[in-house]
Amino acid sequence: MTRSAETPIMAAQPVRAANIFMACVFAAFTLVQFNDPDRWLWLALYGFATLACVSSAQQNFRFLAPLGLPMFIVLAVANYPGGDGGWMAEEAKRETLGLLICAGWMAVVTVAQLRGSQPPLRNGS
Repeated sequence: MTRSAETPIMAAQPVRAANIFMACVFAAFTLVQFNDPDRWLWLALYGFATLACVSSAQQNFRFLAPLGLPMFIVLAVANYPGGDGGWMAEEAKRETLGLLICAGWMAVVTVAQLRGSQPPLRNGS
């Protein structure tokens, strides 16, 4: 059984679509940070995740997701609250969950890039 030349491009479309969807999710995460006291940190982090998804979908700056993966993991570990500190601990848990979602998606994108699920775009694609 031979594969047609179209197979890699067609297989990559779900990855691109998923990246665009996750870019929208991270953009929504960014928008809800405006009332947070440390909003500039979260705007930068979720903005980075959004940019990594968009750039991966467009095949530009493919180093962003592999760069973001360890960054989000380290920040999630550093941010995780110990013990049961009430409301602040709950806030830190939500922040850590957001960081883990970012790390998880950066891992998916990085693996997809390493496996070649996202071949370069062709002219007109």
